[in-house]
Amino acid sequence: MTTTFSIKSILAVSLVLIMGSTAGAIVTVPLNISGCTAIKRSLGQCSVFVDGILKGLGNVSQGNNFTPTAFAVSLSRISGRIFCKNPAGNSLEGNGVPFADFEVPIQNADTINPASISKNGKTLSEVDFHDAQIILALAEAGLAVSCQNSNWIQVIVVTKMEVMGQQLSDLNPSDNNDGCFLPQTGALTIDSCNIDDTLRVSCRIQDPYFIDPKSAVGKNYNYGDEVTGTGSCTVICHSTDSAQCNLNTP
Repeated sequence: MTTTFSIKSILAVSLVLIMGSTAGAIVTVPLNISGCTAIKRSLGQCSVFVDGILKGLGNVSQGNNFTPTAFAVSLSRISGRIFCKNPAGNSLEGNGVPFADFEVPIQNADTINPASISKNGKTLSEVDFHDAQIILALAEAGLAVSCQNSNWIQVIVVTKMEVMGQQLSDLNPSDNNDGCFLPQTGALTIDSCNIDDTLRVSCRIQDPYFIDPKSAVGKNYNYGDEVTGTGSCTVICHSTDSAQCNLNTP
């Protein structure tokens, strides 16, 4: 099976959800949403930014040594609440539908623009996860949520999760049919890309939002270690050997 991702544009996003064993299917979700911003988060469209979470992931080369590079990011063991938001009155329905430790890996990928690479070779492209994307994955796994009115917006607050990021490179960019194709525009194919670095972490939302997820809706919140939600997320594995960081490994 070939895994492809559409690169994000200003006008639209086409996201691929890779479901875990619970759902056992691939779902493509077209979303007419541009990149995640604080404003869009306040509208209930954007949940998880991973650039700060995975800032320790990978180094890439510059100049003539640069080979096409991308990041693939997976969310798993997700916990949180789904709310129904009345866009007219800006109110939330009840305390939301809770979910805990869902084994529904959700994956997204994005290329790295060579111009964005810093002098020390550090970068992380805009890989983020939208509310609709995560909610659909949970629904496919059996958690169905319906709002009182069809025009209400479903909003999600992820309180705990695991995040695994992989830095990928195409060692043979002249061959577009070898299972690794990382263009700056168009569809990505990542099945056979070289894995340069893998970082897997466990995260918890900061207080007081962990105790009261409803209060987090529309707020700029951070994720920290798995116990207190402060500082950086807890590192489970950081290795160039991707097998050491397999999602099936506790």
